[in-house]
Amino acid sequence: MRGAGLKRATETGGQPIELREIRVEAGAIGLVVATLAYVELFRRAGIIVPVPFLTIYGVMAIMAAVAGMRAGLIGALFVSAYIAYAASENFGPPTLIGGIPQILSAAVLSLVITYFLGQNRDRLLRTMVALRRRETELEFARDELESTVRHRTSRLDKLSGELVDTRHHLENAVRYSPAAVFVVQSDRTVKSENPAALQLLGVDELPDEWRSVDVLLSHFKLFAPDGSPIPVGHGFLTEALENGRNTVNVECRVEMPDGRSRWLRATCTPIRTAGLKITGATVILHDIQAEIVLRENGLDAVSTENKTNV
Repeated sequence: MRGAGLKRATETGGQPIELREIRVEAGAIGLVVATLAYVELFRRAGIIVPVPFLTIYGVMAIMAAVAGMRAGLIGALFVSAYIAYAASENFGPPTLIGGIPQILSAAVLSLVITYFLGQNRDRLLRTMVALRRRETELEFARDELESTVRHRTSRLDKLSGELVDTRHHLENAVRYSPAAVFVVQSDRTVKSENPAALQLLGVDELPDEWRSVDVLLSHFKLFAPDGSPIPVGHGFLTEALENGRNTVNVECRVEMPDGRSRWLRATCTPIRTAGLKITGATVILHDIQAEIVLRENGLDAVSTENKTNV
């Protein structure tokens, strides 16, 4: 792709610019020489050439304007040499061949004309080449950008598909998890919950007023393992939302509105953005009532056995 762009920058008409310039210069110099030969042959044959020197100067000026300063100066040297020769042959107007000052003036005039015309042409050519090179660079940059966009778009589509699959798997894992899962926003409102969470609360659907965590907890009583009550707004959820603290496998007892008592094992983790800003928290509650009953029964059995042995 880049090679094609550089080829466009260095070629015109299928030829490299430098090679094309050399051919144009050679052709222009050849045209001046041919014009001088034409005038000289007709002079020797005795055929009148209309305004021969005006023709010579005109061809020389056109050659400099087309082929550039280098070819123009070479052509001017040929013209100056021919004027000196014509003076020796007494051919031409007195203003050109009247003497050495006239011959030198004609030579200087030839060089000045070709210098300025050729320099202007060369400046325009350099500007065109620079513009063409810049155009090629922009085309290359555009091609690179298009390629990058296509690659990143393809990768983004792939990642989006993978993200959708991952999200689907995660949603299924949360939906069918035996543990109760609540996703709470930073304003302490419940964003989502899974069926196990609704089963734990004893409802088929979470009432709108229970979306507020504080209102929800006001219907329940929380107790630490030592039996001390946990005030609303001072538990592990508050620690996660306000201080970003993780709580893992903390046991607590909950008294339901209907009087039932359940032991739960809680894990609470803050949800952060890429900039580490806390936007919510995930609360996972495992019902460990059966485990606690087994544990208490085991302790009671051990205590009874000890008393019997005593």
